[in-house]
Amino acid sequence: MAGKIVVMVGLPGVGKTTVLNEVLKQAGERGIAVKNVNFGDVMFGIATSRGLAKNRDDMRKLRVETQASLQAEAAASISKMAAGTSVIIDTHAIIKTPQGYWPGLPAHIVNALHPNHIAVVEAEPTVIQQRRAKDSDIRERQDDLDLQEIELSMLMNRAASMASAVLCGASVLFVRNEEGKAAEAASKIVPLLS
Repeated sequence: MAGKIVVMVGLPGVGKTTVLNEVLKQAGERGIAVKNVNFGDVMFGIATSRGLAKNRDDMRKLRVETQASLQAEAAASISKMAAGTSVIIDTHAIIKTPQGYWPGLPAHIVNALHPNHIAVVEAEPTVIQQRRAKDSDIRERQDDLDLQEIELSMLMNRAASMASAVLCGASVLFVRNEEGKAAEAASKIVPLLS
C-alpha cells in the first residue's frame, strides 16, 4: 500500500510542534511507519549552504523571489524523500514577509508534493499571543504579537490552506490545539496517515 502525504500547517505559536510530536508518538504506537520532514529545515539547509541566512527567522526577510527558489528546491528534495512511506510535512500555509503575506504552498509546491491531506492546527488567538510572548527572547516575533494581526493571519492561513487543497485535490482538516490537549488534537490527525 502506498504511503500518504500529510502536510501539517499552523501559525507560529499555535503549538504545531507539540501536536506533531504527539502525532509521531501515536502513529508509532499504532504501527504506522511515518517519516517526519520539516519543510523549513530543508529550505534553511539550502539557504545556509548559499550564505543567505544565519537563522530561520532570516528566511522570512529574504526577497519573495529568493524564497520561491528555495521552496522549489526544498519541494524537489522532499519529493525524493517521500518514496515508499507515509510522510508528514511540517510547514506553513502562509509566510509573513516585509512584502506582505506569501503562500507557503503555492501551485508549484503542492503539485510537486501532491499531498493527500492538509491538517491545519489552530488555537485561540489570545493563546497564540501568549505563546509568542513567551518565545520572544528566542524568536524574533515582536511584529506578530498584535492580536488583530494574529486574527488576520489565521484567516489568511485558512484561505491559503483551502486554495492549496483545491490545486492538488487534498482534503483539509482543521484541528483545534487547546491548552494541554495536544494528544487529543493529534488523535484527529493520525488516521490521515493510514
